Amino acid sequence: MDKIVERAETKSQNRAYLLLLLALVLVVNVVFLFGTNQGSRQILWLAMNGLVALNLTGFPFWGFGRRGSRLCLILNDETTQLFRLKSFMTGFWITLGVAIFLMLVMLYQPISGIDVSRILITTALVSALVSYSVFELRAYR
Repeated sequence: MDKIVERAETKSQNRAYLLLLLALVLVVNVVFLFGTNQGSRQILWLAMNGLVALNLTGFPFWGFGRRGSRLCLILNDETTQLFRLKSFMTGFWITLGVAIFLMLVMLYQPISGIDVSRILITTALVSALVSYSVFELRAYR
């Protein structure tokens, strides 16, 4: 049993580091896409953000034949679900603050609607990813 717990802790830490890396990729991606409105890039950007968002929902732990495995249950326990909920809340409030900031900026400098939506979606995901990773990494210290 202890081997499963150690394996779960290692996987959880690796997941936290991977989510931090995904957050960095999202930020770099939105910077490079700023001001472009090509349809194919939009679809790829939306698909990537959708997949990243699925990682925050706990979807990887919902099944695929191993729903009841001990490792799966440990990786998606009540503490992890609480961290996920807190990270959603953090993402919401940070995104609300950025939306207000963008509204004030747009009084003086026009920004396209596509760029604003990209900024807000990226802000929501990145803030949720980073806060979830911080909660996870702090829990295993």
